[in-house]
Amino acid sequence: MVSANDLEIIPWIATDNLVARSLTKWALPALETIARLLPGLPFELNHDWESIEKITGLVFEAKVLALNQIPAELLQHPHNERIFQTEGYHPIICNVAFPKTSTLLAGIQLGALASVSIGGFRPTEYICPYCNIPFDDPECPHFPPAWWRDESAYTAPYIIRADTSDLGELSLVTIPDVPGAKTILNKYKDLYQIPSSEGR
Repeated sequence: MVSANDLEIIPWIATDNLVARSLTKWALPALETIARLLPGLPFELNHDWESIEKITGLVFEAKVLALNQIPAELLQHPHNERIFQTEGYHPIICNVAFPKTSTLLAGIQLGALASVSIGGFRPTEYICPYCNIPFDDPECPHFPPAWWRDESAYTAPYIIRADTSDLGELSLVTIPDVPGAKTILNKYKDLYQIPSSEGR
């Protein structure tokens, strides 16, 4: 039987409402869905869905915060300042339980293992940020950004994922799609409402 004394609890930012490296962002209702689906999901390595040996922890709680402050480094993307001004900053904070014997803990506490990414989600619709309707709606003249398509006056700057109908796991990764998806540094523990004994 596993007891609380056998576990190390580490808080993470799973995702947020800002523009990611993939030029996508989550709509605010999607964040509530993700926070509802995260508890009970495995924490694993590198989205390796083929190997249960890569499961290293368990997400056991998650919530969306509505913040009027934001780390300055998250505003580097040209659209995130406007998103922050219009929506605020909405990170999903989740707690992950690890066995105290986990070989990952030293790297996490050092800060060498610091980034995460959600996996197994299934977006319901892709929304145009200019028109606020799906890209496939005839009323929307814009195209989603894509690496294989040349940009034009009709290329949207990013894609809004309206919601998700599924979620599979949270993974430790080297480079997250969402730049803010990380462990919570001690200098930001007050911003993210993390008790002093948690974070790093």
